[in-house]
Amino acid sequence: MKNIIKLTTLILGLVLVGCNAVDDTRFKPNTESGWIEFSRVADKVLSTDGSVQIPFEYNVPVNRENTIVSYDVEIISGEAPSVETGSFTTVVPADTRDIDVLFDVDPNITSNYTIQYTITSVSNPDVIVGLDGDNPIVYELEVCADILPLAYTGVAFIGDSQINTFDVFLTRTDDCDVFEMNSAWGTNFVAEATGNPDFDGQFIYEADLTLNPDFTVTITGVGDDAGALPGSVPNEDATNGNVFDLDTGVITYSLSQGLFANPFVVDVVLTPAVE
Repeated sequence: MKNIIKLTTLILGLVLVGCNAVDDTRFKPNTESGWIEFSRVADKVLSTDGSVQIPFEYNVPVNRENTIVSYDVEIISGEAPSVETGSFTTVVPADTRDIDVLFDVDPNITSNYTIQYTITSVSNPDVIVGLDGDNPIVYELEVCADILPLAYTGVAFIGDSQINTFDVFLTRTDDCDVFEMNSAWGTNFVAEATGNPDFDGQFIYEADLTLNPDFTVTITGVGDDAGALPGSVPNEDATNGNVFDLDTGVITYSLSQGLFANPFVVDVVLTPAVE
């Protein structure tokens, strides 16, 4: 009998300790208490991606009646004339935890922008906005203008002489405006310029292309050869300008180089590849 009493006392003690361990005075002891947050702090999309689901997250075990969530929308960088800003509300329908807020991206934009959503209140008094720690109530959506083709046919010139034709492929980076180039003047440029096929595939001018807000472009050499192949000359010194034509998609730029003994620039014209 004594052993049974000791065992009962031990189990009761463990139960009491367990209850105390999960106690949080911020939540009332009912199944409709909890918190609201965003499931992540930021996303990046292209202007051609269509509608974007804003990642609200309503964390309650049970939602017995319609709940109103209030939030603000503002533009924090760039210009977005088609974006409606201000204070808004949405409803979490009873018996669900679904918050259906969509942002429709304008596919016709020509510049990037970032909008910010902030949760401000919720109608359920037992639900709090956010929690201490990693429970964000602010969410940012960066929209990148998808205006630059990713595949081109290039032609490189020294003066009036065409040296080669080549394929250029652009790869997106974490920056909306910066693209990796497989080659700024073609992998066969040095072989064609020198007449020596042994140079095919060497000194290919790996580079990054930056599309500036005024639709000028900046080419920046990267990799082991960047010292001799640094990138585009200043725009005012470029033969045809370092520019992106929004209407045609054509890119022109002039490259500086320290690879050859005699100084000259290389003029390049990129035309969108035919699909």
